[in-house]
Amino acid sequence: MRETDKRTMKWYWWTTIGLAMAGSVCAAPQAVPEAEQQQWLGHLLPLPHEIAVAGAVTRKPADVGIVVRIDAGPVHEQIYAELAALFQEGSGQIPTGSGFEILVGLLDDKGQVEGRAVPDAARLRSCPNSKQAYLIRPDGDNRLIVAALNERGLYYGAQTLRQLLTVRLKPDAVTIPLATVTDWPDMEERGSWNSARVIPFLSSLKLNFLTYTCGSTRQANGLPRPVVDPKSMDLMRRHAMVQRVQMLHHLNYFDRLYGLYRLYPELKGQGDKAICEGEHYRFAKRDIPVICASQPRWKTILTEMLEALGQQHAPEVSVWLSEFTGQCQCAECLKSTQTQTESKLVTEAWQAARKKHPALGLRIFYSQGDATAATVQALAALPPEVKIERVYTVYKPFLDAAKQDRWVLSFSGYDCIAIPDNCFQSPDLIMRPIVNGYQAGLKGVLSCSYPYYGNGTFPAGYYPVVYSFPLSALAEWSWNANGRTPRQFAEAWATRAGYDRSDRFADWVEAMTSLKKTLAKPRAPGTGLPNTRGFKNPFATITETIRDRKPIWLYGADELAKATACCREALALAGPLNKPEPVAETRYFGTLLVMYQKLNLLSDAISSLVPSQPDQVLRVREAWTAYRASVADALAANDQRIALWAAEPADYVETAQKEIREQWQAVEKTMGEAIAGILESLPAVMRQPQQNSKQTENPKS
Repeated sequence: MRETDKRTMKWYWWTTIGLAMAGSVCAAPQAVPEAEQQQWLGHLLPLPHEIAVAGAVTRKPADVGIVVRIDAGPVHEQIYAELAALFQEGSGQIPTGSGFEILVGLLDDKGQVEGRAVPDAARLRSCPNSKQAYLIRPDGDNRLIVAALNERGLYYGAQTLRQLLTVRLKPDAVTIPLATVTDWPDMEERGSWNSARVIPFLSSLKLNFLTYTCGSTRQANGLPRPVVDPKSMDLMRRHAMVQRVQMLHHLNYFDRLYGLYRLYPELKGQGDKAICEGEHYRFAKRDIPVICASQPRWKTILTEMLEALGQQHAPEVSVWLSEFTGQCQCAECLKSTQTQTESKLVTEAWQAARKKHPALGLRIFYSQGDATAATVQALAALPPEVKIERVYTVYKPFLDAAKQDRWVLSFSGYDCIAIPDNCFQSPDLIMRPIVNGYQAGLKGVLSCSYPYYGNGTFPAGYYPVVYSFPLSALAEWSWNANGRTPRQFAEAWATRAGYDRSDRFADWVEAMTSLKKTLAKPRAPGTGLPNTRGFKNPFATITETIRDRKPIWLYGADELAKATACCREALALAGPLNKPEPVAETRYFGTLLVMYQKLNLLSDAISSLVPSQPDQVLRVREAWTAYRASVADALAANDQRIALWAAEPADYVETAQKEIREQWQAVEKTMGEAIAGILESLPAVMRQPQQNSKQTENPKS
């Protein structure tokens, strides 16, 4: 094809989804008062670093055209698809008009997008994380330009534009703010690890980290060969996600997953000290020996796996060292620490693999390492291009490495994706680790996802419904560490969620935060809920506790009185809100507080039981009846709360309700049997219910 033909084809791709401006007729833009400008900003999550909305234009949706060069690659295709879908859903029309142009493109060397000069284009190169930075600039009264140096920045600029356009997009009109935006992320990587693959939702918040673990096939020699899924990699690229490939699992899990030690027993760490110590490790079945990293066969295995990933065009691979503290006791491994030996092993395997695949990047995931000089030495020995990932406590050697301009990513943020009971509370706990990490020079502070509920985990489709508030908070401060306060964030989230009183919603969050802080430390470790899950959950040993007539209460009377007052305040705030979720959430916690009060009464009745006094036997029976009634009320309130989760698969709601009910009722059955046991041990005359003039408290009160 001739060069002129190529240029013609290139322009055809451009104009078929864009528009010609000739002959367009449009009204003059209107000035935007300060109060209205703040309303626009209230719809943005995360808050851009620099933004001003001096004017706005209103057009018919059919008059608006979006110009994106879709032949420039998959990210450009995705940008156009998302913007077109926004107009289609909001107005019922595809934006191919000729009255107002939204131009989205990469800057050329002259600071232009398709021949249109973009003010302040040169500034982008000096922005932090410049490849993710973007500009939005008005170009006259009839054009808005979104520009960036890199496709990732362009995608994030498009997300800001989407949020702005959503505010006033209706079938008959769309108001387009003539916004001036200069924006960049403070943290290079942002998100939650081990979370479900809900990429469109995460990327809409400019979260760019997702745990992608490669698959594997079993080779003839019994060893795993990593397999990269091209569709997953393409999906991540399209949404400007980090294209990081996790190589299967921790190295010391290879035996559990692939039977490695049956093939090569010498690869297993030697001696008792190769196994992490602690009762909680045994409870979680994580008492697994570390590897014998000095064995040459380990290097061969890892090199071949890294070569396989390089062959499949994995941009960079995260290799996870053995989990938890342990030390192989063989003579060679004892010459240095486990952290040093495994770091050296992985580095050498990567260097060998790079002889065939020089573009392959490496990250080392440190679940080992401490504050000692040995950890300092292990990190200092890494080649400068190797990235450091740290989980658990971020000890001083890792912080010092970050200060020395080493690339360090923390996996130790607040675990905001956990049970749904913790979702609506002040995001201060999410914000603080991120802000501290930003000040320390970390490349990101990721939260961990523990989305366990019922007997399993939340389906991916429920993340945007159940976890929108904490995930949005994670996005807010990962992008703009010094932007909003926690209250300002709560108001912005409420605005985007459609609450008509965002200030009242923020008041409700603060009241619920006070309530949950009061319940943060039950007397005995555990969840505070009547199930048997979790390390040292008191309900898992409730039979023995009741049999021995020991206390089973979780919160003191003063704590419950304070929490009850907070709950009343929260319910008063929730009532007038225009959405049902706050009321359902608050009522659920109200029933929990009653349940804890009845548990206190039952605990007192059991622990003070004197067999020779029939009235005390009656007191146990009545307290048990009242507690059972309070559990039934709490389950009913939880059912009502869960029923508001509208997502796919739709039958998950009923499944979760059933599983939670079965868990709680199993504990109730165990408690009933234990109480019957202590009553059956009394003399027959003492077991008979006696008439008592003293009235017990109404369990419904």
